[in-house]
Amino acid sequence: MSHKFFGAIAIAAPLALIVACSGTSIRPGSDTGSTDPTADGGHGGGTSGGDAATGGGGGGGDGSCTPACAEGSVCTNGTCTVLPSMCPCPTGSYCDLSTNSCKVGCTDASQCPAGATCDTSTRTCQKPKPALAGCPIPAGTAVDGGVGTCNGVTPLGKDVAQVCKAGTMPVAHGGVVKDGIYVLVATDYFGASCSAASFAATVYVCGNTWGVSEGAQVASAAVTTRSVTFTGTSFTQATTCGGSGNTTSPYDATDTALTIYTADGTGGGFVDHYARQ
Repeated sequence: MSHKFFGAIAIAAPLALIVACSGTSIRPGSDTGSTDPTADGGHGGGTSGGDAATGGGGGGGDGSCTPACAEGSVCTNGTCTVLPSMCPCPTGSYCDLSTNSCKVGCTDASQCPAGATCDTSTRTCQKPKPALAGCPIPAGTAVDGGVGTCNGVTPLGKDVAQVCKAGTMPVAHGGVVKDGIYVLVATDYFGASCSAASFAATVYVCGNTWGVSEGAQVASAAVTTRSVTFTGTSFTQATTCGGSGNTTSPYDATDTALTIYTADGTGGGFVDHYARQ
């Protein structure tokens, strides 16, 4: 049973292409994009890790104070606040119950600045780490005559085993697809034709140009380039390099995930879950 990103795509000899992309939005209501690789553009209709925001006995908090705050104080919104001698404690610090005194750091996220999480192993607040940039899509080696690859997308993640599911595929709700790098983390098959299989895929989203690396295994993944347009809760992709054909698929998108629903023509279909890196 063939399992291809957005459905069956005919893979052809690589075409001459140097990938260029724009981070501008491709439909009304989506985020305004940018050519800045750190920009967080969005497309369509409907993070992990982080940097320590606290450290040592001073500074800490949201890390916005320059120079760092002195020992015994915490930083919030660019201002150093001296820790009180007794609890309760300000944002960016926690109450040491054994001494009823405030310490720089945290024991849970509620003690951290807005948007930060708490690393309880080190008792430090962690600022959100910017998502990996999908723009610009790495250029391929294709030259006149069609020799080379469509793009320089590097396969990430691992081989994902297909999971057989009963019932029918969920209903898609659409959403805004943010620019970034998406890696397949789970794949479900709904229908009677389910069998043991694996799949691996990495997608660089850069406006309406997507660079795709896909295959049954990471080691055998092939790259293609797609032009994508959105209508309601579905998108249509046209393969512009590495294959041919147009396919329309329902989808769900959040700031951190992308789910693609692909019918297989037998009454069943795939639901592929991608995590934004």
